[in-house]
Amino acid sequence: MNAKIILIALACGAPLAAFAGTHVSVGVTIGRPAPIIIARPPPVRVSEARTLPPTPDYVWIEGHYTWQNQQWVWIPAAWVQPPQPSAVWVAPRWDAAAQSWTDGYWQVTQTQPTTPPPPVAVAAPTGPTVVITTPPPPPRREHRGYRPGRAYVWIDGYWALRHGHHVWVSGYWTRPPHGHGHWVAPRWDHRGGSYVFIEGFWR
Repeated sequence: MNAKIILIALACGAPLAAFAGTHVSVGVTIGRPAPIIIARPPPVRVSEARTLPPTPDYVWIEGHYTWQNQQWVWIPAAWVQPPQPSAVWVAPRWDAAAQSWTDGYWQVTQTQPTTPPPPVAVAAPTGPTVVITTPPPPPRREHRGYRPGRAYVWIDGYWALRHGHHVWVSGYWTRPPHGHGHWVAPRWDHRGGSYVFIEGFWR
């Protein structure tokens, strides 16, 4: 079948899909869309078998729901050709606590991640110490998506503090600085009745 599925993501992040075959060609707005506040969660995902890719440069996109016309619409799983070689697919996510939905999107890791990256210090951090009494929320589970190349390392997302509020900094693929290959992840240390933030750094 030579026809292809074309998925087009608008700036707000809601994709429009024209289904015409088993393969996918994607043209999208790159970058994380704004979350949508929805009163009910998406239905249970449909289990779909993975087929063989058309060519090695295709990426498998799991079937998922999207919010269209005030209802949940199922987008079938398919092999997708990224809009750029360095683009990584970030799966859509339902936040039960906030009752919000963030549609799937492409993230270009060689330019700038969709959220501020962890610090890139190559030695133990010496910046100002952040001390709070409220523990950070549990870490979020993230879909790593397509690895751009063997030299790339995955940086886990983490909770940072911005203007007195916890803000999730999304994980992403990146190349280590020259001469460094091990990333020491940022963390919150529980010390007595306080929580101290330790910045991440490269060794």
